[in-house]
Amino acid sequence: MKNDLGRLHIELDYGEIINFNNNYFVFSASEENFQKYNRKLKGALITLPTLLLMHHGVNIKTSEQFLKFPIIKKPKKINNFLESEELIKFIDFTKRIKLDSSEKKIISIFKKLNFLPFLVFLKEKPSGLKFQFGINQIKKSITKPKLIFKDSTFLPLKKNKDVQIFLFDDLNLKKTHYALTFNQKEIISAPTVRIHSSCLTGDLMGSQKCDCGYQLDTAIDHMSKNKNMGILIYLNQEGRGLGIHNKIMSYNIQENGLDTYQADNILGFSGDERDYSAAVEILKFFKVKKLELITNNPEKIRYLKKNNIRVNNIIKIKAGINSHNLKYLKTKKLIGKHLLSL
Repeated sequence: MKNDLGRLHIELDYGEIINFNNNYFVFSASEENFQKYNRKLKGALITLPTLLLMHHGVNIKTSEQFLKFPIIKKPKKINNFLESEELIKFIDFTKRIKLDSSEKKIISIFKKLNFLPFLVFLKEKPSGLKFQFGINQIKKSITKPKLIFKDSTFLPLKKNKDVQIFLFDDLNLKKTHYALTFNQKEIISAPTVRIHSSCLTGDLMGSQKCDCGYQLDTAIDHMSKNKNMGILIYLNQEGRGLGIHNKIMSYNIQENGLDTYQADNILGFSGDERDYSAAVEILKFFKVKKLELITNNPEKIRYLKKNNIRVNNIIKIKAGINSHNLKYLKTKKLIGKHLLSL
């Protein structure tokens, strides 16, 4: 098939069972799917990635706590499946086996496509499958970014009228990334750059659970006041790469006292799934080879340097602390090694 990744997107959007290399049959779970595939789910390997990883002996320190959490606002079909004797009999937590390469690739693909934590490995081959996908081809497709410039226009802001917005389509992940340029006429060899990952709740709604909106506003203020050229790259990777649904589920888990990284681990994520390859491609579009970077995140610095983009100067953002995000910020500093002064 010429466009396996495009077909996979379509099949996942419709919640169909997916055939990988004639070995695994995976689909995005939902209330409708649990009703549709109820009979075929009997004896399935697992639905939640933390349980799958535990079954394979992968050490997630907080996963045991997740087993004690009530499953809130989930369809009864899912509850029944998780509590079924067939599932308990099939999964033997006393036996540890390692993930094979195919399983690791499948998990990484679904993480990249934001389809965790709803993931099911079926035990037996279901009938009626029309499409088969090659794991290696899909993995290769989502690893290398395929960005194209779509369009641009002037976008005067309250604090700076000399602003343009640029749109870039990610053809692999079916997302659109954005870039704002400030004072583009004042082209210099090392512009000021901010690489910002989308945060619907923080950037748009002013959520106090994080400091994303504060960081975005601070970066825009800095570039608006600076007479030199600035580039704000806005990457469409919500919730540190988890996607909006997984982010909300992570918030719910955090209500039980866990920190943001522990909650993400429970859902099968590393705690930070962001990928800055699209940012590098956008910087190449603007012919940027060196820059001043607005960030507290050392991973962004390392990634740019690894991709031969010189970071001349680091402009740290003072933390936007409030009573709701103090624990979150402390965790970012302790575990994420962010350059924060708290």
